[in-house]
Amino acid sequence: MIRAAGIVTAALLMLGGTAAPAAAAPGFGVRISPVANLVYHLDCLSGYRRCTRAAFDELWQRLDWNGEDERLLARWRQLQERYRLYADFTTSAPDTPYPYTFPYLQARGVDIGEKLRLASLQARDLADYGERLRLLLQPRDAREALAIARHFEPRFAAWWRDGAAGDLERLAAGYQGTARRAQLDTLLGRVGSLFDLRLEDVADLEVNLVALPEGARASRATLIENQAIVESRRGEAPADRLGVIVHEFVHYLYALSPRSRHEALLAAFLASERPWSLRAYNLINEAVASAIGNGIVERRLQSEAEYRRYRALPDSFYADFYVDTLAKALVPVLDRHLGDGRPLDAAFAADYLHTAARALEGRLDDLALQLVSSAVVATDPALAELAGLPASALTTFSLFTHVTAEPGLPATALARYPELSGIVLVRAGDLHRLAGFADESVIGLMEGLSGRLGEFVYGQPRSPQATVYYVCGSDEAGVKKALEHLLSRSASFTGLSLPAGTAVRYSRYSGSSDRISKRMPMARSRASKASPIASAGVSTP
Repeated sequence: MIRAAGIVTAALLMLGGTAAPAAAAPGFGVRISPVANLVYHLDCLSGYRRCTRAAFDELWQRLDWNGEDERLLARWRQLQERYRLYADFTTSAPDTPYPYTFPYLQARGVDIGEKLRLASLQARDLADYGERLRLLLQPRDAREALAIARHFEPRFAAWWRDGAAGDLERLAAGYQGTARRAQLDTLLGRVGSLFDLRLEDVADLEVNLVALPEGARASRATLIENQAIVESRRGEAPADRLGVIVHEFVHYLYALSPRSRHEALLAAFLASERPWSLRAYNLINEAVASAIGNGIVERRLQSEAEYRRYRALPDSFYADFYVDTLAKALVPVLDRHLGDGRPLDAAFAADYLHTAARALEGRLDDLALQLVSSAVVATDPALAELAGLPASALTTFSLFTHVTAEPGLPATALARYPELSGIVLVRAGDLHRLAGFADESVIGLMEGLSGRLGEFVYGQPRSPQATVYYVCGSDEAGVKKALEHLLSRSASFTGLSLPAGTAVRYSRYSGSSDRISKRMPMARSRASKASPIASAGVSTP
């Protein structure tokens, strides 16, 4: 049985820093909990949470995986999804034309599903976990969730005792010396100034270590309120994870930065004349955290030659091309701002945009970058499953997904944020539901197109920064085909774009989309100044 004695809380990293020389230093602690690790396994194996899945699958195949395990994990996921609820506060959300880059900044309440995760992180043992579940779940559901955890506990506990726990304890014990070597007390004080924070007023960050099975090649980390969950590979040294922990700590401070600071920063990006400025803004949270944690901290822990080799590796700062490339270019920029004690302000925004223009030259028009922060709206419940495809196909940091058959797409992120790009999934027979959101001329154009095409995507600019992509088909299969076509495109665009082989009935011509480029001009890149209707090459009926 997993008992309280199995929990090791290492309050080692009383580091932090100070915004003023005489202020007390805050810290963050490292927590090792077998309950949290067991629940992490269940969330991962059930597919409910993102994780380094392959390593966990391989481990449990060795731990006598069986059909009953499959059934119970399916039930575990159902229970978790039942409580995927959000309790809204009565206070209104910030009135901004574009969402902030960190979900908590836009939050207006409490996420019950995330509170369930916190219950496992803080439980002393499985009995205590059950008590905490009863505070959030109906009694019957709490008992069932606890019973599922107990089903997997014996095999997990044997694996935990066989080396996983010891590895994490050694890892936690070595953090204090490694942190001193990286001079984190000074660095984190300066990071606090970057976000207009006095670190002594900030609740400590608790880092919850999760032991990865042997053979895992990659690792993940996430943040819930002031709780960081960090996957750790077997046998790694404290220096291998300290940069990732600081990365999560920077996210935490970013979220706590005064709202006035975020409003001013967002305003600077909105005011920019660069047509891709909001795309760059989408990356700022991850890029700054990666530049500091995976860049500046790692530079302090490695020799000059080691750091040079590490920096040259693709995706060594972050497992995404855009974030990794920009974060590496931002290191000298942040060196200056941290050294001068300057916050994230309009001057930083100017430096950031200048850096992005150089680092991401030729890629700032990418569709994937435009949709990093975006909304997906399904105009019928039958299309709800398709609305999940963009999240699996793209790297997204703020993706708002809605299912609504209401005319005008009310209560959606697209209706709320006029500068936000997005995808609208609609069957040809339901185009009238767009009235009140899309221009009448655009709806008329697409109704005409729907009579001539099997499926299509139409990119309509909302502003110099934002585009809505209407994904249309005669039925669900047609909408899916058009959506897959959109997600396969490299550059953002306005106007009409057709999947290869689409049957076309246009004027006196019938043929396929790969033969009609001269008769029906296809989509133009965002750089084009042509009329979005003219670019489709089709007049309204």
